[in-house]
Amino acid sequence: MIDSSDDERQLEDLAADGARRQMDAARVHEELASLHGALSSRHRALDAREAQLDEREQQLAAREEQLIADEALLRTLLSKEAARLQQEAKEHLDGATNAQLQRLQGAVGALRAHLKQVQTARSAWHGAAPELPSTEPPRRRPLSARPATAARPAAVATPKAAPAPAPASAPAPTRDLKLKLQQAREGANALVALWGVARWPQLAAWAGASGAELAAAQQRALPAAADALGAGASELPPAQLLCWLRFAWYASAATDAKPASPEWCRRMRTTLSRRAAAAPAAEPAALFGGGAPRAAELVGALLLLRLARRASASGSSAGGEVPDLLHAIGALRHLAAHEDARLELLRLGALPDVHPLVAFGHAAVRLPAAALLLALCADGPSADAAVGALAEPEFFRAAAAALKADGAADGGDGLAARLCVLLQRVSQRPGTRDLFALGGLRGSLVSLLHASPTDFLADNVRSILHNTRTTAGVFAPQDSPAVSVAAASPSVFTPN
Repeated sequence: MIDSSDDERQLEDLAADGARRQMDAARVHEELASLHGALSSRHRALDAREAQLDEREQQLAAREEQLIADEALLRTLLSKEAARLQQEAKEHLDGATNAQLQRLQGAVGALRAHLKQVQTARSAWHGAAPELPSTEPPRRRPLSARPATAARPAAVATPKAAPAPAPASAPAPTRDLKLKLQQAREGANALVALWGVARWPQLAAWAGASGAELAAAQQRALPAAADALGAGASELPPAQLLCWLRFAWYASAATDAKPASPEWCRRMRTTLSRRAAAAPAAEPAALFGGGAPRAAELVGALLLLRLARRASASGSSAGGEVPDLLHAIGALRHLAAHEDARLELLRLGALPDVHPLVAFGHAAVRLPAAALLLALCADGPSADAAVGALAEPEFFRAAAAALKADGAADGGDGLAARLCVLLQRVSQRPGTRDLFALGGLRGSLVSLLHASPTDFLADNVRSILHNTRTTAGVFAPQDSPAVSVAAASPSVFTPN
């Protein structure tokens, strides 16, 4: 009996185990069937996607063949359009030139008529017959040709009349009018040529529009620009004011090598200097009143800075360069707070005019000039371009000369501290190591490291020497957290 009960229990266990296995097998079968269904759906979706991709490739191939077929037609159309634009530009320039000549001829006629009236009144006043001025010099009659009646008897008591003035080659008002008319004509012709070349670059290959001819036209038109930017500049529309200022900025770049400033340069600097001195303290850049655009204020301040710096370099000015430079730098620092002004200054290529000022002969100019460069390199979209514009030999020579000046290392926010911030920024750019050898700059930095009055200045100098070291183990930064940050990351020590 005992054996039979054990056998029954074993059979029951086997039956339960078999039932469990059948349930597990059914569950596994269901999971496999579900997985098979999902894979089948994914397979059908992939097949549909592959069909779509094949259709897309066929469409692209057809489109490419169509573009290749249309290339010859497009080239023909472009050639015809280019020829049409050239003809249109030529007709437009010819029409504008003829209209300008007609206006100038009308002005000349009016001036001649006015001159004739003035000469008639003048001759009537002196009791002589009216006559027009001659362009030939007056001819003196020989003594033998004088009439015998010229010697009158002394007994005749007649009041002596004032001697009639000898006819001159051209009265002074006429010469001034002709000079102004010539300047206006040259200015108009130069501006028309510059506008045409900027609008249609293909005109540069034509006669009268080459690089040398445009440069000569610019130099002849600069007196007209000085007149336009004179006392009535504030009344000009903003667009015309900005165009005259930009023209004067670009055209004046070619006169940097001249030993003496021309007359237009002195007149333009005098006008800008008076406007800068009259600007309110809260708006030092308002050279043309409150309604002028910011771009016009920027170019006006840059022109004043350039003309004052050249007058100081030529040594032919009557003085006043330092106040003009300080006014210009103050206006530019005020404008540098705006990102669009910094970008416009970089587009104008004005940083080379600021570089020499850090080593200017007057100490009052050097510190504001370095502060202006720091403001231009402030964080923003234009910071990288501004730092790149400092990587020029002129700036490194000027920095070397500035560090050798008396009192450069005095104070925690002095000239040396500001220049070292700029040099540290530049030292992180690749390819600038050789520039630090110009003007003995590296030796000046080493001497400055030993005589640094503040840790801030010493840390920046160590960072510069570390970034520009020539061999391993030379000028390695000290084991301090500040120097490690300066040498291993692009962060810059900046003064308060």
